Amino acid sequence: MTTMTGTIKSIWPDRGYGFIRLEGRAGDAFFHKDECTWFGSMSAKDRVQFELTRTAKGLVAKAVQRFLPVDNVQVFAPHQHVFVMTREASPKRGQVSKRVHRTSRCHKSPAAARAELKELAMAYGYNAVLNLRSQRMSVEVGPNYYQTQHQYSGDLAVIGKTRQVSRTDLPKIRKASLPATPPPVAVQPDRLSPEYVVGLLGLAVAFTVAIVFAG
Repeated sequence: MTTMTGTIKSIWPDRGYGFIRLEGRAGDAFFHKDECTWFGSMSAKDRVQFELTRTAKGLVAKAVQRFLPVDNVQVFAPHQHVFVMTREASPKRGQVSKRVHRTSRCHKSPAAARAELKELAMAYGYNAVLNLRSQRMSVEVGPNYYQTQHQYSGDLAVIGKTRQVSRTDLPKIRKASLPATPPPVAVQPDRLSPEYVVGLLGLAVAFTVAIVFAG
């Protein structure tokens, strides 16, 4: 066997295998997930080091490992340019470096409640909301007047994967992996609705009329 380096050309996670584009020579090498302890976090274009052997079916890579240049380190890094909202407790791809549970305020629109939770996550540097749940309730917004309102809750999370980064970028990557914890949202009904204001005005008018007739 010969020690070689290469780049992941293609990978089929559901089938448990992939192919490596060889460096320094023509051809691709087949590899099986049993030859790679980090198969679940592997992706195309990852650079690897392995033992190359030839079989009756072609070139096969054994003992596949991440290739780390001297000036690079292996560290958890958040996914970039992506935001995930899901009812699942864990992401389909990658790992979670931090999560914190938060609940939105009550809104007349479920879309508004959902948007508030997403905006809170993004404002503090999170790139996902996991374990997303919705709740509908009847809230008194005026005298004898009830309104259906909605709120969402979920885990604000940072999702990503272990990859190679330069030592120069390491502090920035680590900071992004562990963002600040947002303060709890003051969960309260949306009482500043037109119906509620009208109800208050009605009470004020009735109270004024009662005083006039009493005098």
